[in-house]
Amino acid sequence: MSRKVARLLFGVLAALTCAGVMAACGNTSTDPVSAPPPAAAAATVPAPTTAPAPTAAPEPTAAPAPTAAPEPTAMPAPTAAPEPTATPIPEPAADADPRQILDAALAATNALDSFQFEMDILLSFESDDSSIEIPIASSGDYKAPGMIRADLNMDLGFLAIESEIVDTGDALFIKDPQTGVWVKEENASDLLANPSSVINPEGLDTSDVTSAGTESVDGVELYVIQAVVPDPTGAGLGDMRYLFWVRTVDNLIARVQVEGGLNLGEGGSDSLGLPDLGLGDVSTSITMSLSDYNKDVTIEAPELQSASPAPQPIPESTAEPINDHTSLFLSMEAMASAQTAHVEGEFAIKESRDAETSLMLQRFSGDGMFGGDNRVTGTIEINTPEFTGVVPFEARRVDGVEYSTNDPALGWDTTPDGEGQSILNNLFDPSIGDPAEMVDPVVTRETLDGEAVFRVDAAVDNPDSPVVMKVLWIGEDDHRLRQVYLEGSQSASDFPGIAPSGSDQVHMNLTARYSNYDEPVTITAP
Repeated sequence: MSRKVARLLFGVLAALTCAGVMAACGNTSTDPVSAPPPAAAAATVPAPTTAPAPTAAPEPTAAPAPTAAPEPTAMPAPTAAPEPTATPIPEPAADADPRQILDAALAATNALDSFQFEMDILLSFESDDSSIEIPIASSGDYKAPGMIRADLNMDLGFLAIESEIVDTGDALFIKDPQTGVWVKEENASDLLANPSSVINPEGLDTSDVTSAGTESVDGVELYVIQAVVPDPTGAGLGDMRYLFWVRTVDNLIARVQVEGGLNLGEGGSDSLGLPDLGLGDVSTSITMSLSDYNKDVTIEAPELQSASPAPQPIPESTAEPINDHTSLFLSMEAMASAQTAHVEGEFAIKESRDAETSLMLQRFSGDGMFGGDNRVTGTIEINTPEFTGVVPFEARRVDGVEYSTNDPALGWDTTPDGEGQSILNNLFDPSIGDPAEMVDPVVTRETLDGEAVFRVDAAVDNPDSPVVMKVLWIGEDDHRLRQVYLEGSQSASDFPGIAPSGSDQVHMNLTARYSNYDEPVTITAP
C-alpha cells in the first residue's frame, strides 16, 4: 500500500474538503468581528435652584357632589418590545474605492452569527506526464465563532467518497465514509481551516485591491472586487488571486473565488496547517457561496461510537460430525467446473488472535475466473499510532500479471504472477478449497444464509502458506463453495508501517463469500 496515497485520501478528506486549503490565506482568527457598543450618553446634572417662598393656605371650599363612577375601559394591548439591532456597519459611499468596499464587506460578514455555505474545490497536479484533477464539494452551516457542520463529497474517479464533518470550535469530528462511525480528530488545528478563513485572507496587498465593476444576480446588485495575496506559500508558486462578490444592499459577501498554487509535498505544507500529502505543487481553484445569513443554527458534537471491530475468529461448530467426506471431493469437482464467481469479504491483520481491533482491515469485493483473470476493489482501514485513515485499493490479475494500486490516477504496481502475492491473489484459485492440505477435517451440517451447507473444519499442513486453519462452507445441492475462512500468522516484517515496532508475528484472518457462479465476467489490464 502506498503511504503517499494513504495520506492523500485521509489528508485531503480531513484537511482540504472543509476548506483546509484555505489556510493558504493564513490561519487568521475565525471569531466574528463584533461592532463596538455605542458610548453611553453623559448625564447632565441640573444647576441648583432657590426654594420658592411659602404661600398662604387657600380657603376651604365645599366638597363637590359625587358623580357616578365612569364605565371601565379596556386596557390597551401591550406592544412588543422592539428587537435590538446591532450597531450598523458604515456603508461605503457610492464613489468609495474598492478597498473601502472590501473593508466594509469583511466587517459586515464577520459580524454575522451564522451563514450557510457551499464550497467547490478542484485540486490539479501533474503525475507521470498526465494531469490529475480531484474535485471536492462541501456544503453546510457556519456558526460564529469558528463552528461548522458540513457534508463532504470527493470524487477520485474510480471511487466516490461521501462523509460528514463537525467542528465545534474545540474539537473536530469526521464520519468514517466506510463504517459511518464518527471519529474525533485529535490534531484538528493541524488538519482543518474553518471556511471563514476564505473571506479573511492574511497578507492581502492593499495596492492590489481593484474593482471589477458590478453584477446583478437574481435581482441582487453586487460589487465585484479583485484582490491578491502575493505568494502565500513562500515557495515561488505565484500569487493567490481572489474575487469577492459583495451585496450592495447590506455589504455582505455573497461569493468568493480563489485561485492559486499550493505545495503539498515534503515539508511544503507546514506553514499552511495542512498535512504532508506528498503531491508536490498543486493548482487550486475554490469557489464558496454564502446564503441564509443569521439563520438559527445549532452545532453540537456528534455521539461517538466504538469503531467497527475486526472480524473475530469463526466459532467452533456445535453440530454433530458426520463421517461422509464425499462432499469435499465433490466440492473440488464442482469448483473445478465453475467458470466465474463474485466474491466479497474482509481481511484483517491484528496484533494477536484475540485483539479486539485490527491494525488493518481490508474490505473487498470483485469478480473473476477460477484459475484466471480477476479484479477486486475495496478499502483499507488503517489504525496504527502513526496513521489512522481509510485508503481505497484495486487489484487485478490479467494474463499472469498482478496489478495493484491505491489510486489508478497515480499509477499501478505490477508483479509477475506468483511473486510477492498477497492472500487476496488466491481468492480465485480453485485450490482455496483443496482438501489435500487439510489435516483431519471434521464435517458437520449447518445452515448459512438460509441454505443447507456442509461445514468443513481442519488444520492446514502447507509449509509455503501462512494459513494454519481453514473452514469451508459447501452447498449441499451443488457442492460449490459458499464461504471460506482462513486463519494464520505471518512475519511482522512483511507489513512495514502496519505491524507494531518490536513485533515478530502478526495474526491474520480472511473471510470470503462466493456467489453468482458462471455469470459473464470481463477483466482487462489497466
